[in-house]
Amino acid sequence: MKDYLEFESCPIDENCAQLLSNDGNPNFHKDNLLECAAMANQLRRKFPNIPKGVTFKINNNQHDAGEYRDIHIIFDDEVDEQCSYVYEVDANYPFEWDDEAITELTIGGYSLFNGIHQ
Repeated sequence: MKDYLEFESCPIDENCAQLLSNDGNPNFHKDNLLECAAMANQLRRKFPNIPKGVTFKINNNQHDAGEYRDIHIIFDDEVDEQCSYVYEVDANYPFEWDDEAITELTIGGYSLFNGIHQ
């Protein structure tokens, strides 16, 4: 049966765009979408042996304060290879952006770096 695991838009130790931030980030939607795309690409690089049938999806979520996105990895929970892959991603989720993601975010105009990764 089709199932999914939900993942954050950023690595564990990185700051991510906040929907309910005190600074009222005017770039939230752009930054959040950039994060999700960069994170999905980084996961594909870190875990390149993606079994047939496993897909990455940027998922829209509704919140009282507005819409935000995260990443779903969709898989068939009756296929051992797919389950193993998704649980491997979950157990070894990145702590930091890799160089390619930093480049992707920088080119996209990601506003949260503020010189941190340059």
